[in-house]
Amino acid sequence: MREIEIEEWGKSNPESLNVDEVHNLEKTEYFILEPVADKKFLIRPREGVVGIISPSPALTVFVRPRWPCASVLKLAAYAYGVDTALAVPLPARLAWGGALDWLALLLVLEVERLLAHGIRYGYHETFEEVQQVRGRIAFHRLNPRHEARAVLPCLFTDFSPSTLENRIIRGCLEIVDRFPLSPELHAKIQSALSAFRTVQPVYPSPQLFKRVHLHRLNAHYEGVLRICRMIAEGIGVELSPGSVPSPSLFIKMSDLFERGVERALREAVLEHHAQPRYTKFLVCRGNGEAKGLEFVPDNVLGPKEAPQLVVDAKYKDPSTWHSVDLYQALIYAASLRARTVLVYPQVDTPIRVSVEWQGLGARVDVVTVDLSTDPIQALRTFGREMRRLLEEQPNYN
Repeated sequence: MREIEIEEWGKSNPESLNVDEVHNLEKTEYFILEPVADKKFLIRPREGVVGIISPSPALTVFVRPRWPCASVLKLAAYAYGVDTALAVPLPARLAWGGALDWLALLLVLEVERLLAHGIRYGYHETFEEVQQVRGRIAFHRLNPRHEARAVLPCLFTDFSPSTLENRIIRGCLEIVDRFPLSPELHAKIQSALSAFRTVQPVYPSPQLFKRVHLHRLNAHYEGVLRICRMIAEGIGVELSPGSVPSPSLFIKMSDLFERGVERALREAVLEHHAQPRYTKFLVCRGNGEAKGLEFVPDNVLGPKEAPQLVVDAKYKDPSTWHSVDLYQALIYAASLRARTVLVYPQVDTPIRVSVEWQGLGARVDVVTVDLSTDPIQALRTFGREMRRLLEEQPNYN
């Protein structure tokens, strides 16, 4: 098995790839392949994603986060509101693990917390082929095979742990256990799975989560289901170029960063609006019609209709100037007449610059947040800084 490791925002050395490997890497839409010679390519992951893919039975590509595993674990726990995971020390050998290591650990920690509370049992309809009638006979499933085996297809209501929440958790644990993790993580997953052996398995598709409704009896499932949903949304296509099925799983670091910034602002500022929609400021006219163009900033501080500060999070390498981000922020600043802040993760040195649109009075500040050591403290410090900046605005009350 050949392994290629790439750090996010980086690219590989020239690598030899066959036709199937090229096709499967491009199929995920998470990679850009740059041909450099006959059958040799530079593999570059797209911005904001980390994870793993096996485009063939002979090749596995890892995209590792730029930050230490401990920092990413804290960021994920903070972003998804899974604060119980923050109190657990990280095993030393996982300090610089990949995306799957911290994701698997986060899932296991939440499952262990759930098991300490107790898993939920519930009533659900079960189908089973039995020798004696149980419940009601499923006549629509009768066939000659049942008569030959002297069994009857029956439908009955059973009280068991096979609730939808538990089935999703088992499915996610089994998926994560298939990936190359450290032996201690595999042992933790197997230990957690032992509590779900009597639960009917299910493939945890993102659509399945729409059927889960949290209420008083299952509210303690909220944290682990958030992690499961992140896994379900990150599962890639099942690639089978040969006889061995090769899975892929990618995590959007951009989602973690944006959620973390949103939570820090929500904690620091009383009047906070996440992703409000505006349609009245930009108007497109043509063919006798006028149509409002919608824009959606990440975070608005102050009254929604008259905001005093706009904060937009961008998970990109700030050492490269991103003109598109700046133009977008200037639109926010000019349209809403509010000072706008673009916040990026800090890569090497801190960045703090301001750009002004002369004549319109629109101002955009570009700042960075250091995620390398303690991302939660860094984000909370940023939140307090935004609160002070908000209080300095002329129209603040």
